[in-house]
Amino acid sequence: MCAGAGSGGGCVDEYLQDQLVVFMALAAGTSRVRCGPLSLHTTTAIHFATLMTGAQFSVLQSASHSDVFMIECTGIGYTPQRITQQQQQESQQQQQEPQQQQQEP
Repeated sequence: MCAGAGSGGGCVDEYLQDQLVVFMALAAGTSRVRCGPLSLHTTTAIHFATLMTGAQFSVLQSASHSDVFMIECTGIGYTPQRITQQQQQESQQQQQEPQQQQQEP
């Protein structure tokens, strides 16, 4: 059991659950968080994160402990547009540098 998780047996307490939902929805791949019983805030956050991003959430209850849950999310892999543009520019510059060096005598 993780420190500070309360009596729920999870690694995330009721005050952090709903805060992580947003990051799970935006992340690439599958995210999992072990927690105690879901708070109303968490249930609401999952609902709206699904509506706004299209991320897929599931909540699984532990077979051996009725008060332990696993929130699982397949995130959308969001990348801000300005970062993507900056990375494209850097990539183009890196591709141009070897060509310029080859042309110099």
